Amino acid sequence: MNTKEYIENRSKTDEEFGKRIEKKRQLMPFAISILNVRANSDLSQEDLAQLLNVTKQDVDDWEKCRKAPDADILPKLANVSHHAVTITFEPDPNVAYG
Repeated sequence: MNTKEYIENRSKTDEEFGKRIEKKRQLMPFAISILNVRANSDLSQEDLAQLLNVTKQDVDDWEKCRKAPDADILPKLANVSHHAVTITFEPDPNVAYG
């Protein structure tokens, strides 16, 4: 591999890494909210998964910023936490969602 090819490949790798980091940054408010719900309700990941009718892996993925919960989960999560969704999942004003 010559220098030009290396630079092009490195640039693509850096761009992909940046996109993954940005996605995790956007999901962080959800992850923190879910961790707080579990901590405040003294629930394990499995307990919360059963209450929300999802898998334990789903809860783990949300907490590790791998994916966000589906929109239909948010009211259920608010019910578990006894807070409105807008309080439980208050978005970061510095993050562009969508």
